[in-house]
Amino acid sequence: MSELNLVLTICGGLLILSGFLSLIYQFFSSSTLTIAGIICLNVAWHWFHWNWLIAFGILWLIAILSGFVMTAKGSKDTLEKNSWMPIVGSLLGAIFIPIPFLGALIGVFAGALLALCVDGSDNINQEKIQLALSITFDSFLGLVIEVGAVLSMLILTLFLALF
Repeated sequence: MSELNLVLTICGGLLILSGFLSLIYQFFSSSTLTIAGIICLNVAWHWFHWNWLIAFGILWLIAILSGFVMTAKGSKDTLEKNSWMPIVGSLLGAIFIPIPFLGALIGVFAGALLALCVDGSDNINQEKIQLALSITFDSFLGLVIEVGAVLSMLILTLFLALF
């Protein structure tokens, strides 16, 4: 085994492990770490033909875009103005609230509630809370899709490595 293969194997394994851990604690995009690790391991060990990277690329795009697209869809459907606030809230919640998944969802809820208060009167009522929860639920579905895509990438990588 050459030194380059050893370095790529170690880097790939660490990236995939970081991607898996990032599913639990959102410190970076788990799908980006996972696909970078898969590419490193494939270069080192030639596990699969590069055509498989199309499948990994599609799963990566689904994982990257799902959370933001679902949050943006819910925001656009519900909010007249300031539909960007739940997305920013999601990012800030994931960064500043160190609770896996819950931090991003709390951020989406807070951003949606703030956007609803800015759009209308300053009063927080039951209707605004229901709308903010609806946007948060859409964001939760996006997170579920992201986790499913990353786990699919990990399972596919193990399958290709073993067979």
